[in-house]
Amino acid sequence: MVKKAFLVIANNHVNLPFKARIPGQAPSGCAVCNPKNPQKSKANSSLWRIFVTLLVLFNIYAVGAAETDTPYSDIVLTLKNIHSDSIINASVVNLVFTNMEKGTRIKFTRPLNPEGELSYKLTGGRWKLELTADYSPTPEMDFFVEDDLTIEEGDVLTKTLYLYPVGALEGKVTDHSGNLIGGAELKFNCKPNLDLAYKNKTDKFGTFQLDIAPAGKCKVSAAYNNLVGEAEAEIRQGDLSLVTISLTEPVLSSYSWLYLTGFVVFILLAYLIFGFIKKKKKQDDRVQQKKKPKKQAKSANKKSESNVAEWAVEVKGEEPKTVTVEHMHVETPRTIETTASESLAHSRETEDKGELNPRARDIMKTLNEREAKIATFLLGNNHKSTQASIRNGTGIPKTSLARSFAMLESKNVVKIETIGKLKKVELTDWFLGKG
Repeated sequence: MVKKAFLVIANNHVNLPFKARIPGQAPSGCAVCNPKNPQKSKANSSLWRIFVTLLVLFNIYAVGAAETDTPYSDIVLTLKNIHSDSIINASVVNLVFTNMEKGTRIKFTRPLNPEGELSYKLTGGRWKLELTADYSPTPEMDFFVEDDLTIEEGDVLTKTLYLYPVGALEGKVTDHSGNLIGGAELKFNCKPNLDLAYKNKTDKFGTFQLDIAPAGKCKVSAAYNNLVGEAEAEIRQGDLSLVTISLTEPVLSSYSWLYLTGFVVFILLAYLIFGFIKKKKKQDDRVQQKKKPKKQAKSANKKSESNVAEWAVEVKGEEPKTVTVEHMHVETPRTIETTASESLAHSRETEDKGELNPRARDIMKTLNEREAKIATFLLGNNHKSTQASIRNGTGIPKTSLARSFAMLESKNVVKIETIGKLKKVELTDWFLGKG
């Protein structure tokens, strides 16, 4: 700024705004010149020059004071290759600084020194840096990096930046006939995944271009009107790579996915409804099976009463009349249960006669009805069985059976082995008198 001000002063001294004039004639447009009094005109001209000089000096002071009030910080950046950790000696480096608080941008180009370093002055704050480095022999950019910098006022920031090798990519999207497709949607899957501004659609000519793309393999996918395609490009550092994507594969539209989802939901609901109906039917069948023995018992009672009445009439030779049966034994559910208890008692009596060892006989006397049923069932089935077989053979409900097993196991009458969902139940050697 100071150098520019001195140039202004020099220009004011050398090239004042006077047009060429004939000697002895006052210059046109000169407000301080008097053709009748040349000496007065010369004095007025000198005063004008002094005024302009003072005005310029004041501007120099004001600008210098403003620059002094704005603190700057020095930043020194060293550039290295992220793969080889070697110093980058590119011919030209392009830098874009964006102030993340104010939104202002600074763009400039600098050469690198032999040590791969460059320096610059910035005001304090948070800055986003986008940097590209280019070797002059290559046609495209060779390196790229993006980083955030936090600069404190008056400090010196020294930082090493590791740059990624990059190249450029151009491509086009065509249909199965080779026609270019404009407005096709694009998707890039490049490694490494740099934070770059990839194109999301082809232009109206059906082409796209990436000025910066990471060196390596890059898969490009495209979609248009329910057709998709993809191609893989090999991007070379500092070079331009070309790729063509042909849309040949059909893809389901959003409506097709909606129909498919509705069909799957319908099948699922039908399966659930069918399962519910089937389960309900099984429950009804169980209820009917429980009611059937009671109906059979009632029918047997009525038939027995009828037979007894007819027999009495035939013996006495009397006319049929109503006969009340008071002492006849009819098998009702209660009598069936009593018969089972009697059978159990008979089994205990048989065991008392010498089929069991003394210890087993003594223990059997201490067991309740359900525990005795389980022990008797195991004695008649080679001393071992499964939980399901015992439940079916004794008719004991599952919950009651589990409690009975626990009691018998605590009394050392049985031992239980669980294999997955299968439970094996076996009489212990101690109960059988073997140990």
